[in-house]
Amino acid sequence: MDVRAIGLTIAVVFIAYVAIKLWKAFNSPDGERYLKRRMQGPFVPLTSEEQARDKARKLDS
Repeated sequence: MDVRAIGLTIAVVFIAYVAIKLWKAFNSPDGERYLKRRMQGPFVPLTSEEQARDKARKLDS
């Protein structure tokens, strides 16, 4: 084998390795990518009364 064929083989193997790693990272069966978001739940903004109560509670502590 000449040097060009060896270099091409190494490049193809490296690209395949990276592609497989990226595929596994972004297409995991358990959805680990979304696990943090699922555990936190949806964002629900506080009403103005709840904000005032929260601010008063923080000031009292």
